[in-house]
Amino acid sequence: MNSGRSQAAVEFLSVYGYMFIIVAIVIATIALFINLPSYTLPFQCTFYSGFTCSDATLLMTNGGSALVLEATAAQPGVVAVQSFNAVLNAKSSTSGYCTPQNVIQGQTIYCVADFGFTPNPTLVYSGTFDVYSNYCAVAPQNVSTVSCTPASNTIFGGSIRVQPTASAISVNAIIANAVTTSYYVPITIVNQQYAPSSAPFQQEITFLPSNTAYTPYESNTLGNIRFYYYNTELPSWCEINCLSNSVTNAIFWVRLPFAIQPSSNVVIKMEFLSNTVGYDGVFAGEAPNQSANYAQYDNGNVVFNFYDDFAGSSLSALWIPANQNGGKIMVSNGLLLESTGSNEIASITSNIPFTTTVKSFIVEALLNAYGSSGTGIMDNMTAYAGTGLATVNYGYYSKSSGAQPQYYWLGTYTGTAVPLPSAATNYNIMDQQMFSNLSYFTWNDISYPGGSLIMSNGITVGITGQIRPEFFTQTAPGSSSTSQLYIEFVRIRGMPPNYVMPSAVMGPVTQQS
Repeated sequence: MNSGRSQAAVEFLSVYGYMFIIVAIVIATIALFINLPSYTLPFQCTFYSGFTCSDATLLMTNGGSALVLEATAAQPGVVAVQSFNAVLNAKSSTSGYCTPQNVIQGQTIYCVADFGFTPNPTLVYSGTFDVYSNYCAVAPQNVSTVSCTPASNTIFGGSIRVQPTASAISVNAIIANAVTTSYYVPITIVNQQYAPSSAPFQQEITFLPSNTAYTPYESNTLGNIRFYYYNTELPSWCEINCLSNSVTNAIFWVRLPFAIQPSSNVVIKMEFLSNTVGYDGVFAGEAPNQSANYAQYDNGNVVFNFYDDFAGSSLSALWIPANQNGGKIMVSNGLLLESTGSNEIASITSNIPFTTTVKSFIVEALLNAYGSSGTGIMDNMTAYAGTGLATVNYGYYSKSSGAQPQYYWLGTYTGTAVPLPSAATNYNIMDQQMFSNLSYFTWNDISYPGGSLIMSNGITVGITGQIRPEFFTQTAPGSSSTSQLYIEFVRIRGMPPNYVMPSAVMGPVTQQS
């Protein structure tokens, strides 16, 4: 009996004994690492939030040492870095910085902390670090109507374990090697006129995204394109063909903070960030109808002197509404002014006046007159409440006869028909009102998005006092017709020199150095 039990015990140990040995080794290894001091543990770099750390190096320098972190911004929004510091083995850094200073989600950043001690290459150094910054969160929709005020004193911290490198590579070499992985296109903006542009000035940039020289660096939606003047990022807004890098022509508007002087040129850069980076709605945005959700990345309020995309369901504080006899003002990701029945009026007037200190500017509205019918209809978009400029003497749309609305100018129908839209959201007219030195008024209507001029009229008129853009619909007394005006956005931009947009000459794709 005893021999049988002994035999069973031997067989059990021979079959399962090795498993006990392996489990014992694993437990011993875990216990060993738990009880080891941190300086003997392997490399580790972890951000608690906001960034993903991809690499870290502790370098020996002439003055001591420098910790260099490479990380990717993971937080939606814009992080404006103020400073960077770290503590290694209870020793605090003497100074620190990050480059670039402003980063968005998906962008790579390099942070450097300088130390006064010379590290021992045989040791592993452990500690913590902090990125001090201002953080500006980006709303998922309707960015153009959200106040984006940076929150101060936002800290993105983390922990680090790193062993010094014995290599002679410098901090600048690490960052420079990383920077050269990005590419840009130099753009020379040429003003051939004997007059300066306004300041600030919105420069139009048109280029071919399907150009095979650009496609290796573009994201599918062109959202990784940024514009710079030296090291200063310039706000940009993509208006047309922003959804694909296989289109023929894309149009961007770039805000220059200065005037382009007569017979001169300036050079800016169109830089390609990582193709995982998209529009952020702050530095880089797009027209409201170009994103998946209406106005999701619209930053027109940053690029233009005045802007509204009528996002959401209520009229913004940019406008003063007024109606008469039941005229309707409706906002639903776009604006509808509607007058039906006898002597109805629906109007909006800018709450922001433009005074005589504003010498030259252009008011533009992307719109259509879909659904208008009958007689005595006035879809007026050139009336201004300002001394010297009458509110009824200039151009508007009217359908008093004919198959479709016509243009009206100084009391006379022009005979030029308004292009008919296919739907309420088919914004097919760019209504343009130009003021030159507050003395000459021009009304242009341009087919959209084709860009051909449909009609143009102008008059010399002395303007003093305040000027406020105004849009309204009106029906005549006794009328039973309908007057409808659909508007996607209204913007005001600076006047090009002598009405001529400076040319933008694209250079070759260049590796960042």
